[in-house]
Amino acid sequence: QVGSSAAMWVGVAGSRPGRLFRLRRSIAVAAAASMMAAPVIGLATGHLAAPGKSSAALVLLGGSAGWHFDSWRSNTDAVRGGPSTAVLRPSGTAEAEFSGNLDPSKLGAAFAGVELPVDLLPVPFASLDALRVTASSGGSYTYSVSLKLRGGASGASYKFRFQPTDSEEEFELPLKDFLPIVRGRESATSPPLDKELVESLGLQIASGFGQQSGQFSLTLREISGVPSE
Repeated sequence: QVGSSAAMWVGVAGSRPGRLFRLRRSIAVAAAASMMAAPVIGLATGHLAAPGKSSAALVLLGGSAGWHFDSWRSNTDAVRGGPSTAVLRPSGTAEAEFSGNLDPSKLGAAFAGVELPVDLLPVPFASLDALRVTASSGGSYTYSVSLKLRGGASGASYKFRFQPTDSEEEFELPLKDFLPIVRGRESATSPPLDKELVESLGLQIASGFGQQSGQFSLTLREISGVPSE
């Protein structure tokens, strides 16, 4: 519909380039906001890991594995002209802080994240069945772990969300339950996650329909992986 609307405005305002420019810009901003603000229907939500199972997991990030702080890349709505920011930096002795500003003021919606190549993890990603995220101080925000595939389409990823509290909690995220998301919407035509093709692991926060915005800060003690049996 965005494409047909743009064509209609060209016909109406063909002789008024200033007005046409403003209308085209409004259409582009509205399209970007629609893609980012659309609700992610059915997006899986991480659950607390069962007590006593932590020993079965392998530490991927944090602790003796480190965080590779210099290798994380920012991935925010700046790619569409938005002002949101995100960074992963050291916090405390061995923890990491995912923080920044989620700002929908320009596009009407917002997302902010960071991502890391899985080649830097201590084990092959394809050897895992689940991820475990140990986190606290999320400020009641909902976050997601995002996986991107080699050769994947622009704006496509597989996501699993979790909502930490101010108390430290361990969330278990089965890889089979990561859902395909394309430009903010669940994709009914994408295949299930192929672990062999995962090339990056990311942390992300999104505004949704005005559900969350502003300064955010998530403290991470570690991210571990549950090996395939």
